[in-house]
Amino acid sequence: MFEFDQFSGLTALGEHRYGVTLSDRWNVGPVPNGGYLIALAGKAMAEACTHKDPLTITGHYLRPAVAGPAELVVTPVKQGGTFDNAQVSIVQAGSERCRFIGAYGTLAQISGPSWREAGPPQMPPPEACRELPKTVTIASRYESRFDPASTAWLSGEQGPSEFRVWIRHVDGRPNDALSLLLYADALPPPVFNRVGPSGWVPTVELTVHLRAVPAPGFVQCRFHTRFVTSGLLETDGELWDSRGELVALSRQLARLRG
Repeated sequence: MFEFDQFSGLTALGEHRYGVTLSDRWNVGPVPNGGYLIALAGKAMAEACTHKDPLTITGHYLRPAVAGPAELVVTPVKQGGTFDNAQVSIVQAGSERCRFIGAYGTLAQISGPSWREAGPPQMPPPEACRELPKTVTIASRYESRFDPASTAWLSGEQGPSEFRVWIRHVDGRPNDALSLLLYADALPPPVFNRVGPSGWVPTVELTVHLRAVPAPGFVQCRFHTRFVTSGLLETDGELWDSRGELVALSRQLARLRG
């Protein structure tokens, strides 16, 4: 069993209620990572939906979760011919830690016009990119290779608030929709290129839009921040698979602690 699947098992506790043990393997410091939590939420909501592919999930991180037992309380909102909607709360010690709402469909059955104004980011191949030191626990869950031109902060320099990265599961787990939810918040915030590593940059809200099931191999990512206002920042993400297909987009609101 692959690592994420081993540590994301859901135990049915009743109708639309599931138990899970949050693993510290996806921690940033003492806190489980937001991508890990949104992936768990995505897995739980799929249990209540007829369609199984998440198309969009938005999560609000109300207070820090901790490693250990948690309950996922799912509320089906709507079931339709094309889309289902559901929401889920992650509860620990009687306290709601996060709340997510999602829309589900069947990606292989969705059809319509397609076009794009941009392609994958231009960057060296994975073997010519840079691996970061594994300074936080979550970093050991992924093989991530950064475009050297987007790692100014590692040299104590400043550069654009943008990371260009290849990423995949370190244990060879095949990519799927849950992988994209994980990858959307798996990396350090690109604002580090402007302000240096500033410790924890907690997520306030995270939205991930999924467009396709990713092909095997590395997923190519571009994450960038354009605005920091009174300590609040956005990070926009693009995720492209090994075929050069856009498979997900993300936007995150986070807080830069001064």
